[in-house]
Amino acid sequence: MSSLPNSLKNISLFLERLPGIGEKTANRLAFFLLNLPEEDLKEFAENVATLKSKTKLCKNCFNFTEKEVCEICDNNERDHSIICVVETVLDLLSFEQGRIYNGVYHVLHGKIGHSSVHQ
Repeated sequence: MSSLPNSLKNISLFLERLPGIGEKTANRLAFFLLNLPEEDLKEFAENVATLKSKTKLCKNCFNFTEKEVCEICDNNERDHSIICVVETVLDLLSFEQGRIYNGVYHVLHGKIGHSSVHQ
């Protein structure tokens, strides 16, 4: 990778920091980005740049949303009397992809700690 321009090398090195992305995949993604039409690359960059500022936690369930309340909590057709507690938003997405759960969620954003009881 030493013969690459610094701008391309830096993007590739950053992409390697993403989960599940090794050097080869990072290089492929960097070249993909380099070959995108300028407008597409600008749109991608803008979405990345505003990701943190636009994304909030739902005030009810702590799912990610751009509003005060996420679409799931705001849906009156959901059964709000049933709450599924999930560790991450990725877990919530897994349930949603199955399309069999019609309740709402509570996202912990991490594991619940447990204490060991010694007798």
